[in-house]
Amino acid sequence: MSTRSCIGEVLPDGRVRAIYCHGDGGLHRGSVGWTLATFYGSADRVASLLNLGDCSRLMPALGRRHRFDKAPANWSTFYGRDRGERGRAARVYADLEQFEVERAGWGHVEFLYAWARGGGWSVCEVDLESGLVSQWQSLAARLEGVGVHRNREE
Repeated sequence: MSTRSCIGEVLPDGRVRAIYCHGDGGLHRGSVGWTLATFYGSADRVASLLNLGDCSRLMPALGRRHRFDKAPANWSTFYGRDRGERGRAARVYADLEQFEVERAGWGHVEFLYAWARGGGWSVCEVDLESGLVSQWQSLAARLEGVGVHRNREE
C-alpha cells in the first residue's frame, strides 16, 4: 500500500498550487518528505516539480520522459509526462485551509507538504480514520524529530 501525499507551493497571493504524489509520501529517508527537504530546496526546483503535475513517485531528479513502468534510477515518474494521462496538471486552491480540506478530505492522502518562499518546506499529517489534520510544522524540524537527517551521504 502506498503512502500518498500532496505537494504544494504557497503563492505570493496566498493561493496554493499543488500536485498529488502516489508513492512513499512519509518522513523516512528516501521518502517524499526527505526528498523534498534534501533536493527541492529552491523556488526554481519547486516550480519545475509542480509544472510536471501529479506524480507516481518523487525522486532526487525530475528526469526526462521515460516508460512509466521503467524509470531510470533516481528519476521521478509523472502521470502526464510518462504515461500520457490528461487532467494531471497542478491544481490551485484559494489558500492553505482549502488545500487541507480538499486534499485531506479526499480520503487517502496522509501527508501534505507546502513550500513558501522565505520559509521553506512545512508538513502536516492527516489521520485517515478521523480526517483530522495536524498543525503545520517545519519539515526540517519534523524530520529531525523522527531521527531522519537531510544530508545526502548518510
